[in-house]
Amino acid sequence: MLPLSLFRSRDFTGANLATLGMYAALGGAIFSIILYLQTAVGYSPLATGLAFLPTTLIMFFFASRAGKLSAIYGPRLFMTLGPIIAALGFLLLLRVSPGHHDYILDLLPGILVFSAGLALTVAPLTTTVITSVDNNRSGIASAANNAVARLAGLFIVAFLGIIVATETTNSLKLLSHDISNQTKTTIQQAIAAGLKPAQLSSIPSQDQPAVQTAVTKAQRSIFVDAILINAALAFFAGLISFALVQNKKPKRLQS
Repeated sequence: MLPLSLFRSRDFTGANLATLGMYAALGGAIFSIILYLQTAVGYSPLATGLAFLPTTLIMFFFASRAGKLSAIYGPRLFMTLGPIIAALGFLLLLRVSPGHHDYILDLLPGILVFSAGLALTVAPLTTTVITSVDNNRSGIASAANNAVARLAGLFIVAFLGIIVATETTNSLKLLSHDISNQTKTTIQQAIAAGLKPAQLSSIPSQDQPAVQTAVTKAQRSIFVDAILINAALAFFAGLISFALVQNKKPKRLQS
């Protein structure tokens, strides 16, 4: 059982609320960007994975340095600026659109900025959680924080899944005046079956351009909504850190 007395610590409460916002934003961003790049922009799974290589490199080389600096200057600065910078990076990703997209000019800047924000946040956040409680409770504090991070990712992906289904369904329903009765029936069956791609692929050729246009609009709308939600969550994490996390060296590091 999780001792509720842990939440008497202002740093512990603030760090976990920041974790909730930041890891929900991260999980939602990864889900929405990967989905968008593969279904709308046309990236292969391999190309999509390679697109995120800068994130791995930035985390590898700079995350530990942020942790060391937070031990000197206190964690609040890093836990405030990091999520806000990540939120700005998410917003930069709105430049990516189907048909006219350049990796260097459109996708890479957003990835670099949100990766920098992530690198600034992760180590100071983890250190704050562990050092905000007594030594004999540091293990359960870390476990609780890991659970918050995992749950945040699960909930945001489930929520974004609802948005994907709703936006796509609404876009296809608006086609009722532009398509044949056969295509209307196919779309209705596909919606009822959970929008299975195999059913939409059987649409007559004369109606495929209209259906594809509707799907493309839905994909863009879904991506924009998801990015705005992720940016808001990351910004929330930064505000919470500024309000609750005390800007002091961790007790164990002071000694």
